[in-house]
Amino acid sequence: RTSCATCSLDFASVPEQRAHFKSDLHRLNLKRKLAGKERLDADEAEKELATLAGRDDLESLSGSGSDSSAEEDEEDQEDDQEEANGDGEAAANRHGAENADGDDGLLLIKPKNSALVGLAFRDADNVEQIAWTHRAVAMDAKQEEVEVESIKAKPVWVVLLHAAGHFAGVVVENGTKVLASKSFHRYVVRKKQGGAQSANDSTNGKAKSAGAQIRRQMEKMLREEIGELLKSWRSHLDRASRIFVSISKPNMSIFFGDEDALSKKDPRLRRVPFPTRRPTVKEATATAARLATAHVQTREAYDAARRAAAAEERAKAAAAAASSKAAAAAAA
Repeated sequence: RTSCATCSLDFASVPEQRAHFKSDLHRLNLKRKLAGKERLDADEAEKELATLAGRDDLESLSGSGSDSSAEEDEEDQEDDQEEANGDGEAAANRHGAENADGDDGLLLIKPKNSALVGLAFRDADNVEQIAWTHRAVAMDAKQEEVEVESIKAKPVWVVLLHAAGHFAGVVVENGTKVLASKSFHRYVVRKKQGGAQSANDSTNGKAKSAGAQIRRQMEKMLREEIGELLKSWRSHLDRASRIFVSISKPNMSIFFGDEDALSKKDPRLRRVPFPTRRPTVKEATATAARLATAHVQTREAYDAARRAAAAEERAKAAAAAASSKAAAAAAA
């Protein structure tokens, strides 16, 4: 059995403990503990959370926004961890690259196993530079060709985040100018155990408790609120060149339940290619800014880093071969 000393709760398994650590109950009690206040039980915490929601102050549970999003989203984002855990240019330099001509005469550099691509160009001094940006930004929906002309023509992006009953969306222009924003929160997470009610229903069947029914109703309300918001943002969506979403696969219908509002077949649609924190307007705005940021290095520096990485790999291979040979000789 495992436990949480902060909330004074016991759990039958490690997964239940981990889910609890991502719940609002735990975050609230942890914040109270750091402030020298007494812990709250589940009922007291729900009342406090309702008060925070009424003041539109739920973001304060995340402090500066350092809390990660719900566990349900982590599985969908595992492929993006390499880029998120290290410097973008360094990650790109570690891998061999494929070159191809893109639109607007740009030379495309596609490092293997990286969420980044490089767009080579010459600056005003005729020095070759490489701008590293996310594949989701620079390439088409199939990740086959460069597609930056649409961004130049339509510099409006929409970013939609969802996790564990929290939703935030922003419309930005040129990556940083916020044209519209909205956030919602509904209590869909099960007390103590954590995890959304719908996820538990899928795994264990529908519970018949009053709390379970309320949470299902809250999920329905959240789905409807998001649907109405997307319809009201029709003019923004029509102007957008990119629509970035971060949501777990089981909950995709929350964004795409109404094809008239947003279609999952929309060619402008992209998944946010890195882990996001708790969905808030602040986090959605920061996500848009991060997506719009490109890291520039000279082609000379890139080529030098690739040569150094290749030499290091050769040295490691030679050392491993020598070690194996020595071991074989000693055994004989």
